[in-house]
Amino acid sequence: MGLGAAEGVDLEAWGAVLTGPKQDDEPGESETAKPLPLALREDHADGEPTPEAALACRQFSRLTVALTASTMLPLGTELPAFELPAVAGGSWSTRALDGRPVLVLFLCAHCPYVKHVEASLTALAQEFSESLQIIAISSNSVITHPQDAPEHLLAQQQRLGWRFPYLHDADQAVAKAFHAACTPDPFLFDGDQRLIYRGQLDGTRPGGEAASDCADLRRALAALQAGQPPLEPQHPAMGCNIKWHAESP
Repeated sequence: MGLGAAEGVDLEAWGAVLTGPKQDDEPGESETAKPLPLALREDHADGEPTPEAALACRQFSRLTVALTASTMLPLGTELPAFELPAVAGGSWSTRALDGRPVLVLFLCAHCPYVKHVEASLTALAQEFSESLQIIAISSNSVITHPQDAPEHLLAQQQRLGWRFPYLHDADQAVAKAFHAACTPDPFLFDGDQRLIYRGQLDGTRPGGEAASDCADLRRALAALQAGQPPLEPQHPAMGCNIKWHAESP
């Protein structure tokens, strides 16, 4: 049996466990797994890989997926107006917003970087449910990634108990309006709908020892509540690239 089959390696999940970020040169390029070295793909006479070969395969597979950084939209940018279908049914529009701050999150169902922050986002949404309007959007192509189709987004929303709108950006026009690049990619707007924070939720990454706590976003929210200027410095979000349609730039 080949080593890859024996190990059942999920290359995208393993690729999330990186020692350092590597940014995609092409935002539309999906994370593609490099082929295993020949020595790691050879069949073994006894049907099982050696422990050394299995370890080498795991280490190799951890380096197969590139990270994508957010574009860091200029602070002060006005919230783009949009209307999208909600995965739970019906539609949602920015016309429904009131004078509270707004957090727009570009997410998806399958990305290991999103999975890493699901619990901390759920806790934050519960804590700020009265003072913050949260909208989640998935813009991934379901042609290349059917695991991010609306029914899977709905299952994710229901599993996590998210009560905020979760929207499907099928033509990716809203992602382009925000210059969104990765998942997760958060954008925090003040009560006047001007951008005051964009970047990482916190400095943790999947595969690390620390759990996500949305520390950076929480500091930005604290500064807003205290009437202070936007948080500085702001560090780019890092994650899987948005899965653009083939015709997208």
